[in-house]
This record gives sequence, C-alpha cells and structure tokens, in this order.
Amino acid sequence: MQKTIFMTGVTGQVGAFVAKELMERDFFLMLLVRGENPEDRVKSIFQKIGTTLTNYQVISGDLNSVKEIQLPRKVDHFLHLAAELSFSEKDKEKVWQANVEGTKNVLHLVAKEHKKDSVSSFHYMSTAYVAGKYRQIYCEQTLDQGQEFNNAYEASKVETEKLCHRFAQESSISTTIYRPGIVMGDQNGTSLRYSGYYVFIKMLCKIHEQKRKRKQIPLDSTWQFPLRIEGNKNEKKHLLPVDYIAQTLAESLVRPADSIRTIYLLPERVPTNQETIEWVMKALNMEGLELIPMGEMTSFAHNMEKLFARSIQIYRPYLESEPKFEQSASLRLIRQWGIDIPEVNAEYFLKIVEYGNKDKWGKAPAVVDCAPKKSHPYFEEFLPRFLNQEMLPGINRVNSFFAIRLQNQKENSWFLRIEKGVLLSLEKKEGTDTSIDFSYELPEETFESIISGNLDPRHAFFAGKTEISGDVESGLKIANVLRKFFSRYPYEVAVHG
Repeated sequence: MQKTIFMTGVTGQVGAFVAKELMERDFFLMLLVRGENPEDRVKSIFQKIGTTLTNYQVISGDLNSVKEIQLPRKVDHFLHLAAELSFSEKDKEKVWQANVEGTKNVLHLVAKEHKKDSVSSFHYMSTAYVAGKYRQIYCEQTLDQGQEFNNAYEASKVETEKLCHRFAQESSISTTIYRPGIVMGDQNGTSLRYSGYYVFIKMLCKIHEQKRKRKQIPLDSTWQFPLRIEGNKNEKKHLLPVDYIAQTLAESLVRPADSIRTIYLLPERVPTNQETIEWVMKALNMEGLELIPMGEMTSFAHNMEKLFARSIQIYRPYLESEPKFEQSASLRLIRQWGIDIPEVNAEYFLKIVEYGNKDKWGKAPAVVDCAPKKSHPYFEEFLPRFLNQEMLPGINRVNSFFAIRLQNQKENSWFLRIEKGVLLSLEKKEGTDTSIDFSYELPEETFESIISGNLDPRHAFFAGKTEISGDVESGLKIANVLRKFFSRYPYEVAVHG
C-alpha cells in the first residue's frame, strides 16, 4: 500500500532532491509550499532536477499557518525540512520565528494527526553546526553543552532539536534528526541552488569567463588570478552531495527508530580548506588562489581581495575553525542500510563547475515561469526623486551603467546610469543592452530587504540571493555604494515612515 508523506521545504536544495528520491520509491507526497503560484514553482523545480513524476499534491501554506491545515488524506510520515538559513544578525528574529516557532507549529500538526493513529514517524533536518564553537568532540548524542554560536541560525537549530526530543518523549512517535554538513549538488553536479560555498566557485567562474573573453584566453590555457583569502589551510570542510542525504533519509523512513535517533550526514574522508582550494583551481584550470592566516590581509590587498573579504565576512568563522565531529555510529548505520558514502574530490568539483556553467549558475531559462507582475513602485515612484542628483557625498568618481531585473518581471529591466556619482538616467526596457557593465537579478523579496536597508546587497550576492552577470568586480563595487545609499535613504522609511 502506498505510503503518504507530509513534507515542508520542497523548494530548497535538500527538499527538492529528497522529494525526487521519495517519489521514485513510490511514496505519495503532500508538499507545503508558501507564496504565489506554488504548483508552478514545484513543477519547475522538479523538471530542473530531472523528474516528471506526479505522485504529489501541493498544499498552499507556510510555517505560521501549518498547524491549522486540514490534511486531505491520512499521513504516515512527516518530514520537516524547511528552515530560514540566514547567518545575518539582522535576521535573528526571522530565523527564530521560522526555525523555532515554525517547528513548534509543525509538531502541533503531527500531534493532531497522531491522535488519528496514522503517524508512523517524524523526521527533522537540523545541521551539523549545532556544535557552534564547541571545541571538544561532538557526537550524535551531544547537544546543549552551553556552547557559544557563530550566529542565530546555529542557536535556533539547537533549540529545535530540543523540541524534537521533548516531542518524541511525550508522543512516543519514532523521531529521527539529521545533521548534514555543507550541502552541494548531487554526485553528477546537478544543483538547484548556488548559495553558501557555491558563491565562491560561481564568482571565480564568472571572472574567468570575463577575462577569457577580454584577453582572448584559450579555454585549455591556464589562467592566472592572484587572490588571497583569509582561512585556515588545515581546517576541514564538511562538504557532501545532496543525493547522499536524499538516499539516507529515504532508507531511514522504512527503518524507523525505536524512539529518537540522530544521524550525521558528513563525508567519511573530510577534505581540508587547502584541498578544496586546489580542486577549485584544477576545475577552473587556474592558478593564484592562496589561503593566508586570519588577520594577515594587509593594506596592500588589491580591490578584489578587499571586496571578497568584506563580502564573505559573515562566513569567516567557517574558514577559521571547524567543529570536531564523531560520526562512527552514523556511518555504521548507513553502511548497514547498503548506502555508499560518496567521496568529495577533484573529480566531483569538476562536475560541480561544469554543471554550474551549463546552468548559468541558476540563470538558465526556467521551464515554467510565473505570470509577470506590475513594475515595482520603487522604480516608478521613489528612485526618480534622485535623478540628476549626487547619490551620496564623496562618490564623485563613481561611474557605471548597469541593470536591475526582478525575477517576476523577466521581460523588463531597469537601466541605471551613474556618472561622477550622479544618477543621470533611470529607464525601463525590454530585453538586454550589451553596452551595460553588469546586471543584477534577484527575487522581489530580496530586493525589498535591500532597498529598505535591512540587507547588504553584497551579502545577498554571496548568499546566492542575487545574481551578477557581466563584470562581477564592478557589480560588487557598485553594490557597496548602493548599500550606503539604501542605508541613508531606506525605502520603507521614506515611503511609509
């Protein structure tokens, strides 16, 4: 008899591949999806990762409303994979609301369905980085040791694991917690998202493409790009393919825990930061990347090094040190299930780069596109007030011609020309303009966070929330100018305050 799974987080990197694996194993999925056009979004995601199976039903809703949902059929298993992944201090409340309060709401729904004697198991996707700054051995049974955290995301995941433990004890529902490391594309390189560690690779690929075209460098020639990055050469980097997570979770579903268990999802042989840097260079046929000790970046750093260092500041702790995980119990269990533990190596990195370039780092045309919306009022009503004015004091050397495109308005772009720090023109056009220096493309939600002064546009790029096409270096420089402009003239305050 076909089993039914209620699942959150299907539009994320992990959720999409988990859903694909489960559908291929003939589970029926009920997928909680927020926002507009949820069915179109899910269909587009599934087609992108290579599945046309239809044994699923989309349920419109979010983590705030989930506990009130009336499910249309009996549920055998619950999978809670949705989370707010931001590391920014500004997003602390949003992270806590989504991860902690959202999990409470999901557990409320599970408990309600369990009263109908239908629920067999509950599964929760946590993170290996609940370890935070804990520097002793952190095993499957370790949780709250009074450790400090690098960000609110890590702290929220400790709290949600506590919720899961209490829930398992009170309900007697088989509960499994998964602690993955840094999630990458599948073993063929296929990826749905390009955030986190991907941003570094994506930026280098774009710089390589620009330099190759500008200097007519042959594809098979080694190219030089001296770039120093502050990081510990000998620290580990717990990267793993997303399909390994999907396979393990699917097996775990049919092999329920007696009460509660925690499973690490980490590579068996963990590469160092230095090894991953060398694999990146090999995949890109480049030389020049160098890891230097923390605090040794001098005033002689070139512009790209300074931009890169500022933009990845939020990820700095993960380049400096890494928790020490003890995962032997998890590895024994996974081997018993007959799952091969993939190796992350130079060959895998080459596949990551090849697929990313083929997919244009998430900008390849979507199979299903949402209906266009009316142009954002920021361009129509607010920004024109600054035409023919100096945008900020002291930026009279800033010159750029660039475009901004919101993902729900793909037929139009807004073109901005800045000369000597003055916003000279602002124009909406269809299509592209080959004379621009670069373009930004981003979701409307991210755009609104940026223009309200709540999100640094550089951080949005390095978090994979914004794409820069064209001259990436210039795009990051202008992003710094725009960051100051949005902080001085936040849209929400100017319009609604």
